[in-house]
Amino acid sequence: MSSNRDYLRRDRPTPGEHPYDEDYDDRFRRPRYASRYGMTQDEDHLRILSVLYYVLGGLTLLGGMVPLVFVMIGVIILNSPAGGAGGAEEAAWFFMGIGGLIGVLLLVQAVCNFLAGAFLSQRRHYVFCFVMACLACLHMPLGTILGVFTLLVLSRPTVKEMFSMGPPEAP
Repeated sequence: MSSNRDYLRRDRPTPGEHPYDEDYDDRFRRPRYASRYGMTQDEDHLRILSVLYYVLGGLTLLGGMVPLVFVMIGVIILNSPAGGAGGAEEAAWFFMGIGGLIGVLLLVQAVCNFLAGAFLSQRRHYVFCFVMACLACLHMPLGTILGVFTLLVLSRPTVKEMFSMGPPEAP
């Protein structure tokens, strides 16, 4: 007949063992936060945020392609046989202007998100990263989550100190 101990992993402590007993194996003693790559918690959070800003930049760039539909509608109206009849020309220019403006704004936002990701990984331009975190809150819902967590991480005194020290050394 089997017991509960048969289903426990041999490389892990049993439920009755306390992590700080004298005979407890040292390989299970870990600091409160032990990163896989030997980074501190702040470094790890900045690395994750950096990657997420690259993702947000890519999504914003992808979303910036949608206004091109309005530009194409304007071009189709202008090139249609009845292009100037009944105010169609003004509507076409309106579609192209609004689509172009929104597309350019989203392109600029995407580039700024890519820059924020690069600056977070390099620990440079603290104010730019802070402003981009505030602007990311406008992108519902993913940008809001990313912006709030970025603001929380950037407001830590240890992170401010990391930005003042400059970029990390290459391994």
